[in-house]
Amino acid sequence: MALTRPQILFLLANAALGALVALAAARVPSFAALPVPQLGWLVAGVLLTDVATGVLTGAHPTAVISMPVRIAALALSLVASLGVATALTGAGNP
Repeated sequence: MALTRPQILFLLANAALGALVALAAARVPSFAALPVPQLGWLVAGVLLTDVATGVLTGAHPTAVISMPVRIAALALSLVASLGVATALTGAGNP
């Protein structure tokens, strides 16, 4: 099954949000001090982009974004978040 344009944009938006969460956690002490774990922010990001997709397309989000795409978006945002966090801490760099 080929991905539709809204699904691709949904995946990209969640990857960007994952990177943004990692950046905020590393650079903004007040954000890092919040009692919400990074995964919680990523799940909230998937929810918000899901609702935004429904509003922007004028359709119910389940008609536009399938559950496998949502799961892939969460996984992609987690990978982006971990990648940015690793890059910022310099882990693995000589």
